Amino acid sequence: MYCTSWRHAAAVALLALLARAAVLTGASLTCKCGTNYLPETDSSLTECNRTKASCQGAGTCALSATLSGNGFVKLNWFCLSGAPDRWFVTKSLCHGRHGDKMEYLCCSNYSMCNADLNTTLVATVHPTSSDQSLPVPTQLSNRSNSVSMHYVVPAAITSSLVTLLILLALVLILTFTIRAKRRAPIVEDIAVDTITSGSGSGKPYLTKRTFSRRVSLLDITLGQGRFGKVSLGSYQKEAVAVKRFPSAEMDSWLHETLVFDLCMHHDAIVGFVAADSYCLDGNNEYWLVTCFHPHGSLYGFLRTCEREVGGAGGGRVLSVADLLRMASTACSGLAHLHTPLVGYKGKPPIAHRDIKSTNILVKGDLTCCLADMGLAFVGGRNGDSQPTAPSLVARWDLGTTRYLSPEILCSQRYPSMDVQRQVLHYIRSDIYAMALVIWEMCRRTVIGEGHCDPCALPYEGMVSSDPSVHEMRKVVCSMKERPPISERWTSNPVLVRMVDLMQECWRDHPHARPSSLYLKYALLKMYNAADTP
Repeated sequence: MYCTSWRHAAAVALLALLARAAVLTGASLTCKCGTNYLPETDSSLTECNRTKASCQGAGTCALSATLSGNGFVKLNWFCLSGAPDRWFVTKSLCHGRHGDKMEYLCCSNYSMCNADLNTTLVATVHPTSSDQSLPVPTQLSNRSNSVSMHYVVPAAITSSLVTLLILLALVLILTFTIRAKRRAPIVEDIAVDTITSGSGSGKPYLTKRTFSRRVSLLDITLGQGRFGKVSLGSYQKEAVAVKRFPSAEMDSWLHETLVFDLCMHHDAIVGFVAADSYCLDGNNEYWLVTCFHPHGSLYGFLRTCEREVGGAGGGRVLSVADLLRMASTACSGLAHLHTPLVGYKGKPPIAHRDIKSTNILVKGDLTCCLADMGLAFVGGRNGDSQPTAPSLVARWDLGTTRYLSPEILCSQRYPSMDVQRQVLHYIRSDIYAMALVIWEMCRRTVIGEGHCDPCALPYEGMVSSDPSVHEMRKVVCSMKERPPISERWTSNPVLVRMVDLMQECWRDHPHARPSSLYLKYALLKMYNAADTP
């Protein structure tokens, strides 16, 4: 990109130098010199009209018209030195009519332009035939021809050279442009390639206010959330996920867009393609477009596996390697959100605040990525006490009740504190929720003779299907209950270590929980050890 910009700047500078060279080499104004009467009989003639038929290097071409006493209009074509916009020339000479018997006309738009000027003075007596045929002295005619050739030939040569140089510069610019297009794909191709690969995320690749017109919505609903629903869309024959917000939820759409813009690129964060507004059937909607992953959410993926196992043809469940791969990548995305990146364009710490199995997507290679940043809380950049982005969603909005940490269930709201302390509290709550998600994955992991536990939500059987805050507070805070640990997990060293990590993450005291970076590296170490023969 920088190389291409440098080449364009060099080409523009070359054109500027060529234009200046054209002025300095003589491509200036040429004016007509002459009269419609005998030159050497009038003392008012300029030196130009006495010596040559044209003048070069002038700033202004002029025509003077004088109504003589016998009613004849005398015309005198000559040139003025200096720019045409000089105050003295403009005000004192190139002013048009000077009384009823004198007029001056000036021009500077092209060479010999004064030959096309017409006076408004009207002759009362036309010259006789003898006056019209008065001969011009031979000396003037010869000198005029020689002087004219003296200026015309160099001007023609100079004009040809300047034209060739300009054509050469245009060829260079065209060559640089073609090479730049070959080296870098266009913006739309970058977006399509990113969607196809499903490799990660980043800032919007496509232009706002134009993208939605090129997306076709399909009659397939992928999910429903508190702020809107997610539909399947098609863009240039590639599938995308379109999260549609109603007009009343514009603040939620804008908040999530700002959070995605701050997240920067990471493979474990769902790919952010574009944000746009769209009018559908007279109703204004706000769209947030992300990469589509056919496996869907982790919640649906685990239950699809269960149906396949119970079917006649058998099916796939999670192996220990699958468990470690999916858990480590999910924690990697969480660590990226939580960790601030210091610098001019760094990233502030971000707490997700709604970690659950339905907000984690499964990619084609069985890695996971985080989605749904609608409740994310953004801390200050570089240790600032003020949030980097305005919080357009209520700061005290709770996540999914089943996954709320004990400190949130007990108090529901944190006491008044600065942004940095608040984001740390929410980050520790994310750790608790991630432990519950890992517990869900462990239940579907095959060990021993190929048996696995059925799918279940955290605290299923202890609370209702849609528990209230009061129910969860009683079970989690008062009774100190946690999801049950299966006895068969104790027979596998990997599952034993997973149980230890889960129990560390869902401790009552938030300060006693490990960080997301610790989880990430611990799971990666286990995955690499299990993958090594």
